[in-house]
Amino acid sequence: GRVATVVEMLKAGRLSPGVVLVKDPSRLAGLKEEIRRLLPGCVTAEVSVQTEEDSPAIFGESSDIRGGLYKTIDDHTCVNSPQYFKHVVTFASLSVTGQFILREILEQGLKSRTHRLGISKKGCLFVITLTEPVVTPQLASRTHLTLA
Repeated sequence: GRVATVVEMLKAGRLSPGVVLVKDPSRLAGLKEEIRRLLPGCVTAEVSVQTEEDSPAIFGESSDIRGGLYKTIDDHTCVNSPQYFKHVVTFASLSVTGQFILREILEQGLKSRTHRLGISKKGCLFVITLTEPVVTPQLASRTHLTLA
């Protein structure tokens, strides 16, 4: 199916990262199972970003050199890491503010940078659900597959 196509493109290195937008949250449980079948042994992370106060879930606390989702991704996509895995799948529940906070990490390209840390996004897949019925232009332009 369409999810398998996105995963195959991710595995082949044609998407960095892959982004799937799930508009019907009732599909999420089946989708998680399908992705785990298509990417056996993948590392998974779950984040919810609704307000600015939730941004440490992505970037870590201001005192952290590495923290939050950036640390999780870096721990598992850096080939020199003892925790290296080929694929990291992040299930993210986002408001409009959350879409804004995640915009940079969802951009195509092998690397993402904060002022503190650069990470590799090779092998990363983001599965996004929304808590508000608005898709920002930034998220729309970064999405490879929308599941209604």
